[in-house]
Amino acid sequence: MKVLVIFGSVSDSSVYEPITAGLENAGISYEMRVLSAHRTPKEIDRLQFDSYDAVIAGAGLAAHLPGVVAARFSGPVFGVPCSVAFEGLDSFLSIVQMPPGIPVLCTPVEKGNEAVNALVQMPKAKEMQLCYSKKSKAVEKAVEIFDQFGAKIGQDIEPSPGKINILFLEKGSKLKTEGITIICPICDSSKAPDALEWFAESDRGLWVGLNRGENAALAALQLARSFNNELKKYKEEMRLKVLEADRKQNG
Repeated sequence: MKVLVIFGSVSDSSVYEPITAGLENAGISYEMRVLSAHRTPKEIDRLQFDSYDAVIAGAGLAAHLPGVVAARFSGPVFGVPCSVAFEGLDSFLSIVQMPPGIPVLCTPVEKGNEAVNALVQMPKAKEMQLCYSKKSKAVEKAVEIFDQFGAKIGQDIEPSPGKINILFLEKGSKLKTEGITIICPICDSSKAPDALEWFAESDRGLWVGLNRGENAALAALQLARSFNNELKKYKEEMRLKVLEADRKQNG
């Protein structure tokens, strides 16, 4: 396994140095780059993403780097928010609230060890399961993705060790993580105070955006590493849909 670790600034060294140390201790090969989504876009475009099995990307403020990477890479992308202002709330939301179809697995603020732990478990964690106590639209979106890819999926109430778990977390529910746990918060409301509540809960695990069951499922498929060609095809189909909409808009 080879991992690209990419951060937006050397000022983030206190965040990325423990990540690279953790990868070294785990015997995982990596390449470390410092490139900015805003200041060095051409250099990012030159990166050969297909030569990596996963990417850990981190940034602060308007933390667009993980999303920019995810737009170019079909494998798992872990986003690490750096705390520059608002205790990292701005960067956390910039990373976690990705549009449907382009997942980023967001760690808690400056907790890149969550990404390292997932990478250590990734080679053996092939079985995927949904964890929920009652069905929701987010669960239905996840099931649709798994059905589309022909993937087998289990179901339980709580995450299990040794598996890729998707935990659909309701407000007020207890957060439990085991194995690799992707957390999909579910809520009918999407007002600003709700974001603060979820942010306060995000002390562990790998997070996707509010009600983004489809992104949780796609991220699980990326981690399983058995659907690489299908994921590339899925991303290409999304690109063509946008181009078709643009063509119609411009006559």
